[in-house]
Amino acid sequence: MDKSWMKLGSTAHGRTSQLYFDGVNSFLEYAAAVGDRQGNILCPCRKCVNCRRQNLQEVHLHLFQYGIVQSYTTWHEHGEPRVSDTVHPCETGNYEVGNLDGIDALVEDRIRADSMDTTQREEVRNFDKFHDCHVLIQRILPIGMCGFVDKEISIALFELGTFFQDLCSRTVTRSKLEQLEERAIHILCKLEKIFPPAFFDVMVHLIIHLPREAILEGPVHYRWMYPIERFLGTLKNFVSNRAQPEGSIVEAYIVKECLTFCAMYLDGIETVHNQHERNEDLGDRRKGLTVFTETARPIGQVTRDGEMSQELRHKAHWFLLYNSPEVEKYLEEHKNQLQVSSGHDITRTQQEEFPKWFKERVRYFPISLCAKYYQAVL
Repeated sequence: MDKSWMKLGSTAHGRTSQLYFDGVNSFLEYAAAVGDRQGNILCPCRKCVNCRRQNLQEVHLHLFQYGIVQSYTTWHEHGEPRVSDTVHPCETGNYEVGNLDGIDALVEDRIRADSMDTTQREEVRNFDKFHDCHVLIQRILPIGMCGFVDKEISIALFELGTFFQDLCSRTVTRSKLEQLEERAIHILCKLEKIFPPAFFDVMVHLIIHLPREAILEGPVHYRWMYPIERFLGTLKNFVSNRAQPEGSIVEAYIVKECLTFCAMYLDGIETVHNQHERNEDLGDRRKGLTVFTETARPIGQVTRDGEMSQELRHKAHWFLLYNSPEVEKYLEEHKNQLQVSSGHDITRTQQEEFPKWFKERVRYFPISLCAKYYQAVL
C-alpha cells in the first residue's frame, strides 16, 4: 500500500492536497475493519498519537486538522502486522522517517523535535510536564517494551526505570545513592549503544548528576516541581482576560484571599472553615467501649457470611486491641515486660504475643475491665 501521502500531513498546505485526501480515505477504509463495537478506532493524529479512540468522522477531522504521526508507517494498531528488522537503520544508512518503526521512531521524533511546527511543539512541551511521564518511565515503559524490541533495549529501559524508581523513593541512604551514581554511568553507556549521538543532549547527561544532587540536598520528593505546577495550573484558571493575564491572576487571587479572610467572621452560612467533611459519618454514638461506639457508613456491599482467613482475623483482632484507649495501659504494661534484643521490631513482637498475654490476664482478673473488653471483642 502506498503511504507516501503521509509525508504531506506534516504541513498545513500538504493536508489540502488531493493525494493526502485520497490517502486518508484509504487509511480509514483499511482501519474500519478493526473498530470496536461502537465503530471507534485509535486516532493516529499528532494530537491523539494512538492513545484515544474516536469514531471515523472524528478521526477524519483530526487527520486533516493536526496531520498524521509521521513515524507511524506500520499501521500495527489498525490491523497491519508488525515488521521487525534486526538491522538498525543507522547501520545501513537508510534513516528516513518512512523506514522507522517502534523505538527507532521514538528516537527520530525526539531528534526532529526542533522541526515541529508551533502547535505540535507546544503539545510536546505540555506533555513533558505531566506526572504521567514519571509513572510511564518507572512502571509502564520497561514492561510494555518487552517482546516488541530487542533484549538489550528492554534491559536498558528496565534499568533506567529502576534507576528513577530508586532515586525517587521515600527513604534513601547515602550508600544507595553512591551505587546509583555508578549505575547511571553504566545505563548511559548501554543507551549509547542503542540511540544515535543526537539523542544525548544536556538533559540526558543530567542523569549522572541526579544522585549527587540527592546526596547533597536530600530526597527528591521534597524538591520536585509537581506541587508548583499544580499551583500554576490553579493560577492559570484565574485568567479571565487573555489580554492581561497577569492582572487577572492578581485580581482573582486577592479576591480569593479576601473572601477566605472574611469567611472567618461569618455565622449561619457554610464557608470553607465550617463546612462538613465530605466523608463525615453522622449518627449517635452507641454505649460501650470506644472502638465499638463509632458510627460509620459501610463502603460497598455488606456481607455477613463472608469467609475470613485466619491471618486476616488475627490482623483485625490486633487492630481492635491496638486502637482502643481502654487497652492502652495494658499494652504499655506488656511492652515493659517484653525483652526484645536490639535490631528487632518491638511492635511486631508485641503484635504476635499480646493477644495471648491479654487472654491470660483475663483469667486472673475476670471482673476487671480487660475481661469485659476481651468478651466484647470475641
